[in-house]
Amino acid sequence: MRFNVRNFNMKVRSAPTPQAQPYDIVPGPDGNMWFSELAAGRIASIEPATGRFTEYPTPTPNSGPRRLAADGDSIWVTLSTAGKLARFNLRTKEWKEWPSPSGPDSRPYGIAIARSGAVWYNEAAADKMVRFDPVTEEFETFPMPSPDSVVRHIARDANGTLWLTVGDLRAAGNNQLARID
Repeated sequence: MRFNVRNFNMKVRSAPTPQAQPYDIVPGPDGNMWFSELAAGRIASIEPATGRFTEYPTPTPNSGPRRLAADGDSIWVTLSTAGKLARFNLRTKEWKEWPSPSGPDSRPYGIAIARSGAVWYNEAAADKMVRFDPVTEEFETFPMPSPDSVVRHIARDANGTLWLTVGDLRAAGNNQLARID
């Protein structure tokens, strides 16, 4: 979709795969915009200048890629229905997946990269925050302060602090803000 504010002209493009359900979008370090295709089990990129799409299926079928985060050479993805964390290397075009600490039904959701390079995400069904160190490939988990919490988004501010929007897994709305110190 492109929206021109001068003439209110909007150009809409469909995802390359029918019924893919584009879910999240982030700018990549390669200059492309990257988005998850929740129902298609893929991530995809679109080149802003050409509008050209490229899709990349996740190694695990029906993985439910939800949220994305980008670092210097990769796109990180929470695979919600597979209970995994995944990294897509932009240089090699190769995937690597790790089972989430709370297992296949943990429903990984919101994700962000800390200034340190650690990957933080929420296990919505397990009421936990997870810190993953890409260098050691070790996980550390922290309980959420309230039950049935789902972190829909995580963002890093100019000081490097991670901020979260937190909602109730049973309700549609977000009610809380939190930060990781």
